[in-house]
Amino acid sequence: MPVDSLKLDTSCYMVHGRKFEISRQYSVVEPVGQGMLGVVCVAHDKVADEKCAIKKIECVFEHITSAKRTLRELRILRHLQHENLINVRSIFLPGSKAVFEDIYVISEIMETDLASILKGTQMLSDEQNQYLLYQILRGMKYVHSAAVIHRYLEPRNLLVNSRCDLRICDFGLAQVGFKDKGFQTCPMTEYVSRCWYRAPEVLCSW
Repeated sequence: MPVDSLKLDTSCYMVHGRKFEISRQYSVVEPVGQGMLGVVCVAHDKVADEKCAIKKIECVFEHITSAKRTLRELRILRHLQHENLINVRSIFLPGSKAVFEDIYVISEIMETDLASILKGTQMLSDEQNQYLLYQILRGMKYVHSAAVIHRYLEPRNLLVNSRCDLRICDFGLAQVGFKDKGFQTCPMTEYVSRCWYRAPEVLCSW
């Protein structure tokens, strides 16, 4: 997962009223959405000649909690590589690496999430349900084999494309158990995920 610093060769776009300063390698196609941690758009990668997703995380160091969450997620995804986990292709920073406030994360494009599918009017077939569940279990088996606890697994964090391929995302609240001086495991907190999806070990602070 390369990290690049943008200096001169950039283009500027407005996405949901936010300024996107990105490499000329990418051109913004359309906005996708925005949340607490950033704004997402669909872009065209001119080098690879394919669509991708670009997420802008603004003022990443303004609050220590959001900074830790962003750093934790990027470091975990850098270690984990699996076809049922979201693939972060690259990260780039506007301006200098020494002084920056925003981070742009490039990832593969996924059309929707499981929450939107479940709220929709179209019913999933038994085969589709089985395939989605299989991919969730397969991805989580890999995550747990790497001694990582996701702690935020819910339909909104299960991305799906038109081929019914599934990717697990949002590792910002994950806990790691493998030994690496770059990671520190701390006691788990009760306030993780929505209450309907919290695991017993989280509710009980195990």
